[in-house]
Amino acid sequence: MVHQSIYWIVLAGTVTVTACSDSMAPGVPELAIRDTTLLVDETLIVPVTAVDAHGREITNPSITFTSSVPSVLSIIGPGTVSALAPGTSVLTATMDQLVAQATITVAPHFTHLAVGAGHACGITGRGELYCWGTSIRGELGPAPGIQNCREVAGAPCSTVPIRSSSLRPVEIVAGDMHTCALAADGTAYCWGANFYGEAGTGTMSDVPVPTPVAGGHSFAHLVAGRMHTCGITTSTCSPRSVS
Repeated sequence: MVHQSIYWIVLAGTVTVTACSDSMAPGVPELAIRDTTLLVDETLIVPVTAVDAHGREITNPSITFTSSVPSVLSIIGPGTVSALAPGTSVLTATMDQLVAQATITVAPHFTHLAVGAGHACGITGRGELYCWGTSIRGELGPAPGIQNCREVAGAPCSTVPIRSSSLRPVEIVAGDMHTCALAADGTAYCWGANFYGEAGTGTMSDVPVPTPVAGGHSFAHLVAGRMHTCGITTSTCSPRSVS
């Protein structure tokens, strides 16, 4: 039985009904998920708040999930998502007629970083190369998504990590306005400013794309200064006796 409360006010012999309320009327069922950030290759069991019309938590609710950008965020199981690539995706949860949404941001998981004067680059756990900051002389590489930031930074730039190129290096170094990376086969690549030959290409022209360092050397390690680069090769010399 539903209990109703009726309130009366008597004014000069006149009876007036001022309110009629149902103190035990049911509310509205609720479903909620929240925004979050994941790293590439990270998985998450999505935390969901589901309550019935009386405010009681629903255990093991039957919820369907969808991702607006499956290439960024993939649904891999009941209530479980996997972060595949940097970007954002809207995660939608549906329970009966209830719908809840959250924005999931996927950020790169970096294993190596290099910082220049106005830019930075990093290698992710997948071996992908990302750069951000200014690109005055092409130090971000031929990355799509570079913005026109001249009014603010005086040069093109990117305020978020963007895929610098298809190069998949094992080591990354950065100078003032140039960047160099070491491939798994020992080949050194450089790009960006080349005022004094710091890109090692045999010229003093800026290098817009990752270009192999001249000389055919196989490097084990690289280091970059403001406007120069050095490397240690993999070749060794055997000692010999002199009679």
